[in-house]
Amino acid sequence: MGFTKLDERILQSSIMAESATTFKVWIALLAACRENGIAYVSAVYLSSICHLSMSKVEDSLKKLEGPDEHSRSLADDGRRIRRVDGGYEVINYAVYRDFSLRDAEAERKRLYRQRVKGCPDNVPLCPDSSASASASASASEGKSEEKGIEEKFAEFWTAYPREGRLAKKESRIKFGALVKRGELAEFIKGFHGYLDFLKHQKIKKNFDQTPMYAKTFINGRWSEFVDFKYEPSL
Repeated sequence: MGFTKLDERILQSSIMAESATTFKVWIALLAACRENGIAYVSAVYLSSICHLSMSKVEDSLKKLEGPDEHSRSLADDGRRIRRVDGGYEVINYAVYRDFSLRDAEAERKRLYRQRVKGCPDNVPLCPDSSASASASASASEGKSEEKGIEEKFAEFWTAYPREGRLAKKESRIKFGALVKRGELAEFIKGFHGYLDFLKHQKIKKNFDQTPMYAKTFINGRWSEFVDFKYEPSL
């Protein structure tokens, strides 16, 4: 059984700009996802549980399979799903799951702290911990920064071409160092440029370029593609 918790992040998603029908189908797919990120459902099933006509479900699925220029995700030009054998794969399912599990773990720790340690929710530190308030605040800021890096890395890792996703732990370390140097904005430009480069190789040169390893890309090669733009033939 899958685990996809909905929270306030969905309110910031471009899915909110879609029709109520498309939104309804999207929620149904998230709810039906297994741990591998695949919802083993058909358009007929979605039509039945969503109480929508087949034509409306099919239109919604096409919308979710198409690119979304307003999406916050780097993966697959913002596409949300792809058709696979047996159903539909939610492209960013791993990211949704990671967010959800982290939130569930945070809530579990909060309840444990309140129940076992006797610290109310509205008191940031227990009475006997006041001497270490400054250190605790600093640690909290560090954890918040690390969480932000983890989220950005998870999004990048999901979007990076599958063949190059090796040495994940080492890639994460290099990515974290890059973010702390303040290079994330330029790195994102380089990443989009690299995806355009691969598209250029495939479409204009009829050559399936094997993606470089992610750790190599993060380690500095990204800067070579910051200004690269794929220009389709007219």
